Amino acid sequence: MLLRAARFVAAGIVLTICASACGSHAAPPAGDRSRFTVDSPPPATFTPSTDGPAGLTFPVDAYRATASQSLAIENATQILIARCAKQFAVTVPVQLRAIEPVLSYRHLYGVTDPAEAQRWGYQVPPGQAPAAPAAAEAEPVSRDDMTVVSGWPQGRIGDPAHPPADLVRNGRKVPVGGCRGEATRTLGLRANENPQESPTVRGIADSASHQAQADSRVTGAYQAWSQCMKDRGFNYQSPWEPIDKVWPKPTAGEETNTAVADVACKKKVDLISIWHGVEVAYEKVLIQRNLTTLTEEKKRFDVIAEKAAKVLAEGA
Repeated sequence: MLLRAARFVAAGIVLTICASACGSHAAPPAGDRSRFTVDSPPPATFTPSTDGPAGLTFPVDAYRATASQSLAIENATQILIARCAKQFAVTVPVQLRAIEPVLSYRHLYGVTDPAEAQRWGYQVPPGQAPAAPAAAEAEPVSRDDMTVVSGWPQGRIGDPAHPPADLVRNGRKVPVGGCRGEATRTLGLRANENPQESPTVRGIADSASHQAQADSRVTGAYQAWSQCMKDRGFNYQSPWEPIDKVWPKPTAGEETNTAVADVACKKKVDLISIWHGVEVAYEKVLIQRNLTTLTEEKKRFDVIAEKAAKVLAEGA
């Protein structure tokens, strides 16, 4: 797995959330673009993190669900799905996670650690890759039972905007969206909503990342990095190119040599400080523009987390 996205990590456990890097090639959200577009480059401050990229933070992080809230929502959802399925004589295994996720931007800007670059090139080092599914998730549920869990015949999901409303199992009507849909509605989540961040948080993170990478301060740093790489014998126009390249397995000299040069050139031209500083500047502008919505959404997530805590207190 290549170094491509920041993620919530804890002892190798990865929850379903990406930070800004996931939107590194994404355009600003469709719809009301004025909410997520900055007309002119905002002033930026370039302050290197004392802990490197792992110690970076972003202003929009304050509006995400906390680590404990994310864990509670995930575990409560499992319990509610299992409770609902039991009404249809369907057993859905529940295995609650005990480790809170940690928001890490360690690989947000690709490889930055010289030792990791020398050993692993552009691959994710062991222990930092997404973990295998938990035992409860890995345990098979039959196709017929997936009808109850998902709300779609045999779990074959179609257009999310038009879920079936007439499914019956064991003489009982299956909830729209199945037991998963009922669980999310019970907690107060919207259909297909990410339980760790609101659409506005996602929009700000994606848009700030996209606009920062088009900003002349960042593109200038890209050019300086590219020239540094060229001076070392490597021809790449942007830091994403060697990350996205298909490298032969196992990791070998060409990949590790490129990665080591990549790290050295990022440090030489201060790429990470510039990139991060510009992205933060765009986030600050977008946060102010969307502050009322962000505050309301954060309050709603706090209420959802409280409901999740009550479900956990009741138990499976």
